[in-house]
Amino acid sequence: MDKKVSIIEPLSREEKIKTAAYARVSSKSDDQIHSFNSQVAYYSQYINQLQNTIIVDVYTDEGITGTVIEKRNGFKKMIQDCRDGLIDRIITKSIARFGRNFTETLKTLRELKCLGVSIYFEEEHIDTADSVSETSISTYMMSAELESRTISYNQRWGFRTRAEKGIYNQPHLPYGYYRIDGKILINESEAVIVRLLFDMYVNQDMSTVAITNYFSQNKIGGRTWSRSGIVLMLINERYCGDKLLQKKFTTDEFPFHLVMNKGELPQYYVYDSFPKIIERSLYEASYAKWERNRENLSDNQLSANKRYPYTSKIECAECHEKFKRRTYRGVEFWCCKKHLVDHDSCMNKQISKEELDEAFLKLYYKLKNSIDILESYGRNIVKLLMDDEKEKELMMLDKELHNLKAEKLRLLKENLEGKISDIEKISNLNEIQMYKSLYELEKKKVLNQVYESAEYRNNQRLVDVLRHSASIDTFDEVIFHEIVQKVMIGQNHIYFQLHNDLMIKSERKKYDGNYS
Repeated sequence: MDKKVSIIEPLSREEKIKTAAYARVSSKSDDQIHSFNSQVAYYSQYINQLQNTIIVDVYTDEGITGTVIEKRNGFKKMIQDCRDGLIDRIITKSIARFGRNFTETLKTLRELKCLGVSIYFEEEHIDTADSVSETSISTYMMSAELESRTISYNQRWGFRTRAEKGIYNQPHLPYGYYRIDGKILINESEAVIVRLLFDMYVNQDMSTVAITNYFSQNKIGGRTWSRSGIVLMLINERYCGDKLLQKKFTTDEFPFHLVMNKGELPQYYVYDSFPKIIERSLYEASYAKWERNRENLSDNQLSANKRYPYTSKIECAECHEKFKRRTYRGVEFWCCKKHLVDHDSCMNKQISKEELDEAFLKLYYKLKNSIDILESYGRNIVKLLMDDEKEKELMMLDKELHNLKAEKLRLLKENLEGKISDIEKISNLNEIQMYKSLYELEKKKVLNQVYESAEYRNNQRLVDVLRHSASIDTFDEVIFHEIVQKVMIGQNHIYFQLHNDLMIKSERKKYDGNYS
């Protein structure tokens, strides 16, 4: 008798999709904060309603630009959780919210694709889990970056125009002030401390170190104090009712950075335009004292640099102590500090300034006749700094450019054969040209990262100095400082370390105890 066998199918248990959301706003204004909070609440509720889905977290960045990933801690944590296998899917409002820097965002999307993590962009209705082309995503990303550039340009123009009119731009107020409905008011409890600070510095003639210690030990204002912070307060013109506008500015290069204005752009000083806490005479006395102290500090510490070109430049190759200047019978020498104290502790002998000058002149003409070698060295620097990741990105961009060229030839051929109309040809060629410009821009960005490195720029600066400087018969201090970073003196050789980190060796004269 045959046995009757029944098959019991296993229960199918669908694994839940680990889903996260990302929300970002680029400023901390009230409307942006409201938008930010709304995004967080929306995604928490939205993901919980999805079938077969478990929420991991809502990752957020508040008041952070989307052009630089390094500043976005919430974004970086989300990507790390993806690498750790904690996330299968990400939902975000738009490609612009995800990132506005084309290169960084495209790189992140590729990494997530390799990790098996899909992203859904709500506004664009793009889901990377579907067979969507990278080119279509790139179009939106390019638009997001261009939009960011346009917004930043308009903001920079607005800030600079308002500065020219003497209108206050700074979003963060100095200590002693607060803002209500756009109006700047004096915080009287903090203003008392500001007046005390200026009184101690000017009238009691206390140092900034002593004031910092006093404020810290007595917990003045219930906050922490630093000497640098106190110095910034003592030279802040706003406390006397004036404003110096455009102390900082945003660079024109993408991604944008806020930097100190050291003369690159005009500044505007506006009198009686800010609520004053102290009299202008007290502020001017404070600033004058600070200037005097700074000049005295420079004289004490750096006067030798102003008088003697070799000061702080020469180091002993034997014991690595600095060399000091000495004169004997009207002849200038440079001697190892350690050798001066104890001849047995360092046997390195003194060297005359005349010999140093002669050695530099020989170095100068040797370099001037070897500019082509220095340029070759610069090209090698580029190769060394071109890591695998950059090389891979350049290869990818070159491949895309090659594909576009092939696509262009195909379109022209099909048009000649009558397979596509002139309208279709022009439309497709315009699209190809757009992507060609995009990929060429990205390639330029990658190369700029290398060519703007300190190593390459220092070498290029050295080449420019040598190429444009005239012939010299005697030691030239300006050229010396532009070429030489450090001089090391050994018992038998002089070593010149250039600003591009190359070390050039020159033989010393034999010392016979008499340089006269």
